[in-house]
Amino acid sequence: MKKKDLITKSAQASGVSAAQAACVIDAFLEEVVKTLSDGEKIMISGFGTFEVKERLGRTGRHPITGEEIQLSSTKIVSFHQSTKLREKINIE
Repeated sequence: MKKKDLITKSAQASGVSAAQAACVIDAFLEEVVKTLSDGEKIMISGFGTFEVKERLGRTGRHPITGEEIQLSSTKIVSFHQSTKLREKINIE
């Protein structure tokens, strides 16, 4: 699903205009990015938890030449699904 599809479906489900739904979704995403960039965890009940983790630097290999290269440490976003979400996805 693309962002445009999410906006359309959210607008239909909530009975608001697509422009209003787009504003809400944009504000939500901006707040998620701001909170994660501040190093805070986001817990959404019944959905899951987003948190920033640090991936340590390591030695890797260049895929073409095979030469060893140093990969620097970096921050990544990790998502852990809630039990409720897991159950809803796995319904057969």
